[in-house]
Amino acid sequence: MSSASGKGKLGKVLTSDQQLTTDSNDQSQPAVAFDPINHQYLSVWTDSRNPDGSTDIYGRITLGKNLHSDGKLRFDNTTSSVPKVSTPPMSFVSPEIKISEGPTGSSQRLPKVAFYPDYQGKTGKYLVIWVDSRNGGSQIFGQFLAPDGSYLAKDGTTTSNSPDNFAITNNLVSVSGTVSVQGSRSAPVTGFVTLTKDAATVSGVGTSFLSSVQVGDYFLIGKSVYFVNSVLSNTSLTLTSTFTGATGTYGFTAYRGNTPSATITGTGTKFVSEHVLPGDALFVGGFYYDVASVEDETHLTLTMPAEYNYTASGYSYQITTHQAQGEPDILYNPVTKRFVIGYVETSDIDTNHTITVQGQVCSNSATLNIIPYPYVDNNVVRMIQVNPVGGAVGNPEWVSTLVSTGATDNGSVIALGYSVQTSESKAKLACNPSTGEVYRVWSGINQTVTVNVLYSKDPDPATSCTYSSAGFATSNADSATKIKIRRDQGLGLVKDISLGGTATYPALAVDPNTMRMLVAWEDNVDATGKDILAQLLDLNSFTSYGNGINVSAIAGDQTSPVAAFDNVNQRFLVAWEDARNQNVNISNMDIYSQFIDPQGQLSGSNAIVTVAPGNQLAPAVIFGDVYFRKFLVVWKDGRLNNNSDIYAQLLEFSVSPQLVIADSTSIPITSGSIDFGNVDITSATPYKDYNFKVQNNGNAILTINSILEPTAPFSFTTPKPVTISPGTSADMTIRFAPTGAGSFSGSPANGYKMVFNSNGGESVIYLSGAGIGNKALSISTTQLPDIVLGANTTDTLVAAGGVVPYGTWTVTSGSLPPGMTLNPTTGVISGTVLASSNPLPSYTFTVSVTDNAGSTITKAFTLKIASLSITNTSLKTWTVAVSNYTEQLLSSGGANPVIWSITSGGAGNLSPAPGLTLNATNGTISGTPTTAGTYTFTTLATDGNANTATRSLTIIINGPLGISTGTTLFDGIVGINYTQQIQGTGGTSPLVYSVSPALPPGLTLDSASGIISGKPTVAGNYSFSISVGDSVGGTVSKQMALAIAPSGSGGGGTNSGGGANAAPASSGGKSGCFIATAAYGSYLDPHVMVLRHFRDDVLLQTKPGTAFVHFYYRYSPPVADFIREHGLLRVLTRLALTPLIFAVKYPLALVALVFAGLFRGLRRTFRVRRSVRA
Repeated sequence: MSSASGKGKLGKVLTSDQQLTTDSNDQSQPAVAFDPINHQYLSVWTDSRNPDGSTDIYGRITLGKNLHSDGKLRFDNTTSSVPKVSTPPMSFVSPEIKISEGPTGSSQRLPKVAFYPDYQGKTGKYLVIWVDSRNGGSQIFGQFLAPDGSYLAKDGTTTSNSPDNFAITNNLVSVSGTVSVQGSRSAPVTGFVTLTKDAATVSGVGTSFLSSVQVGDYFLIGKSVYFVNSVLSNTSLTLTSTFTGATGTYGFTAYRGNTPSATITGTGTKFVSEHVLPGDALFVGGFYYDVASVEDETHLTLTMPAEYNYTASGYSYQITTHQAQGEPDILYNPVTKRFVIGYVETSDIDTNHTITVQGQVCSNSATLNIIPYPYVDNNVVRMIQVNPVGGAVGNPEWVSTLVSTGATDNGSVIALGYSVQTSESKAKLACNPSTGEVYRVWSGINQTVTVNVLYSKDPDPATSCTYSSAGFATSNADSATKIKIRRDQGLGLVKDISLGGTATYPALAVDPNTMRMLVAWEDNVDATGKDILAQLLDLNSFTSYGNGINVSAIAGDQTSPVAAFDNVNQRFLVAWEDARNQNVNISNMDIYSQFIDPQGQLSGSNAIVTVAPGNQLAPAVIFGDVYFRKFLVVWKDGRLNNNSDIYAQLLEFSVSPQLVIADSTSIPITSGSIDFGNVDITSATPYKDYNFKVQNNGNAILTINSILEPTAPFSFTTPKPVTISPGTSADMTIRFAPTGAGSFSGSPANGYKMVFNSNGGESVIYLSGAGIGNKALSISTTQLPDIVLGANTTDTLVAAGGVVPYGTWTVTSGSLPPGMTLNPTTGVISGTVLASSNPLPSYTFTVSVTDNAGSTITKAFTLKIASLSITNTSLKTWTVAVSNYTEQLLSSGGANPVIWSITSGGAGNLSPAPGLTLNATNGTISGTPTTAGTYTFTTLATDGNANTATRSLTIIINGPLGISTGTTLFDGIVGINYTQQIQGTGGTSPLVYSVSPALPPGLTLDSASGIISGKPTVAGNYSFSISVGDSVGGTVSKQMALAIAPSGSGGGGTNSGGGANAAPASSGGKSGCFIATAAYGSYLDPHVMVLRHFRDDVLLQTKPGTAFVHFYYRYSPPVADFIREHGLLRVLTRLALTPLIFAVKYPLALVALVFAGLFRGLRRTFRVRRSVRA
């Protein structure tokens, strides 16, 4: 199958997949990054060329340009007028680079890469990260590379010819030494004493009061607290108050109150060497404390004083374990100017928490540790930052740890709720390019864990309570893994979104213009297998935008999606592993893709990235920039039997149509052929049908210029489509009906093929099959049509039965009319009978044919020279539901009157197509077509002498004219290039586009293509009507809206820069609601829209209001700029504007509130007056 090529092609750019690696060992797990300074790609992968069986990380830099007709290579943003011819394979900027350098036997795998652009210095650097086993466990290591692929040290200096790998994460499994803690009290002294009711003297039993107790110490008898007044001897002391209990012997606990400290001092510890980190939990004396900082090997500081503990030294301790870091992801944050790395770690952090609870009627509290296994697990997502300048590695952050959901207390049970994440995997990161906020995504299971602490009040007069140990219960658990998206704005402001059915393997891409993030994932949602689903999220509100997106749900598994965003054409691209072409015996994984627009609509159908032999796995994708407007997709490729390599393909988005021929399940017929197999010519149904689809995988109307009919025994049984809308298809059926035994095989030299020609490319599908069974040879043609004098005539004799191919056709007796010949190979009778040859009225002759088995059959025919003929060869094409179709059938020769009829086909008696009627008297076809389709019929003309003539004619009725583009167009920005395709559908070409009353200033509508383009010059909200007309008078209109934001507000149409929802800089001009825009962050925010409408519809309609607006425009921009740069002021301004917006949006509610206030005031005044009178 051949598809559209060059400029009209959607998706694949390179004619053949490009091989990036050539080593004879395996390469796998590719990743890719783009360098926007030098406009080149770095692909990295796991490489198995080490002889010891371990793996390393390798990479290679490539550069792409376009070939122009003058033979020169240029970037996409060239100003040259020389037309582009093609995009050749990328050139290699570097050889294959060995990036990791671990000890012998250690392995490095799962690489990821990102690029830091230094626009000021016009340079930058790559950071390649991977999972490394060199220290026994798995850690995240990294290596900086210069844009030319040379090694850089952490501090940015160029190293020698060997890598300078550095650890980004570290493992902590065990600890050494002991620690000293200054807690809220000294270690307790216990023993037994004798006490007398109402006496203050205490007599010890085997005690040593002089060495263990001091004046002022706490002295606990049961649950009663006393204080030591004096120490008289080892066995005698006095209390500050008399004993209130009964005389007797009691156990006691004495301790000294201390001021607890957050400083921990170690003896023999190695806090730094053992990688104790801020955020870890220190477990000492039975309680957990969070580590705030690590000063040196023997000192660390807690986030709170060690108030739970006794003051003592020699404590053994534990630290939160962190080990087995894996599944890394990396991005560069342009706001914080840091690399951000996410990964999954094995850790017990979710069990490392100590909390204090206190019942609402209790004077005392209880301290307990939470949450034990199996209510939590030891998987956790973490995040860490690396400074590209200097290479400093920050402290890791906990991402998917438990989050408190609140507490309740009913007087006997304290219930503490926690949202707990388990089974975390596939950590992914995305960044808000305006605010720098990082969104954390993973696959996992969420449940609520409730900690229940029962308590009861002690008997009066005590005010204390007795607490039971904690109980744990789970609820609201996910039934399967979901995609989890977490937004953590600090101060406990954590919000989670859960997506999918049985979902895993998330992929992310951010549109900086609309501030929307596409989340795609693999979902085992139904019995058809795994599908690729997606959802857009609004990053400002952190809510779903629109409905879910069914990216691919074809039969067979679709797995492992990746995603990127094209900021030039404003399209997401999702690519994935696809098993649609495999069968039960052969595993055949390919790479497919899908373009998605910023509104979440599919652009075209699933597009092929590669369908090479063998398996193609583990795709990775990145978009270039305005210089090279291509996506680079790389993958592990198994087309060679002896090893796997890394291959690549370039893809680009196009507004052109694309022709694809696919089977009935929408799988492209990549082989370019259809084999019908065997058909029994003796059966009751001696044929076989094959259903297929003519798809438009592009983004504009696909016009089918022609479909070449195959020669017998292949034929179409369905109408031929004329136009196909983007992302849709037309169903067709081709039939194989062999008349004899033998095989038929399509080739360029014969007619056993379908040829589709369109404005979206050409496709040729070759046909094959075989007839089986025994059937006597015969000539199935029953009669031949009359010959019209002077007309070129072609008729075919058809044989049946026997064994194909049929041999020689011969006239055995009689003769053909003068000027006519019989082709001995094809059985075609053709030629022109001229009047000057004085032909007879008729000619009778006998023909014979021989089959491939040597059998011969004969048959007699008569050819009449007709005096009547039908001269029409074609009929006009029309649009369904458009009135006034008129076409005249014409005859030549014969005697009047000529009567017209339809002998076969069409829509019935005297109806060539539904809604059209043939006038039997004058041969006029007229009416209003009611059903779209291709209608073939045979018309019969009979003259006054009973002479007849027939002609097979076809009427094509196109589908209804429509506009598929939505009513709200992509937003634009003043001064930024804007492109929007208005998509007309159906109708009869050519289509003509028009607008009323006018587009926003600076934009124009191309009447032929329907493309709105230009640079908007005036901001505002515009409404207009787009009309589409076709060549036969059909028209359709749609009202549309387009918002143009001021210059600097970000976002909008094609080639726009910045973010549409970023707080824009203030600018002059009529359309700026500067302060509100600065506060809400977007000129298009709904709150700002309310104020804009109030300005336009109310204030600007009066002189005072206009004066106020002019005053506001003069003095508000610097105030807005100051607000925009201070987050707290933006929050306060939003709070201040809320009442105003409410009043503007709901004026009736405001009036009601005013009247309610007045009524309340009058009522209160009346009451006061009555009380005064009284």
